[in-house]
Amino acid sequence: MKLSGQLGIEEAIELQQTIGTWEARLIRLKLRNHVVEAPSEEEIQQLTQRADDPLIARVARRLLDEADGDTDEAASARLALRELYQAALA
Repeated sequence: MKLSGQLGIEEAIELQQTIGTWEARLIRLKLRNHVVEAPSEEEIQQLTQRADDPLIARVARRLLDEADGDTDEAASARLALRELYQAALA
């Protein structure tokens, strides 16, 4: 099975949970996951427009600038955005 496309942070988290559930249930799951995680406009606003926490907003804006592209650095920035989103909004 091959997955491709683009999902927001919340949807990507749900996808990972679903994949984890299927991996636990199946003896073998052959999966090529090429889904790119990109925050939705709402998720971007939730991170970058935090008047109560300007440090998180500044870090989020910087990570968004670095998250564009197919480089290892962009992938790391997208992962950091996901972690920041979960920590700040959970």
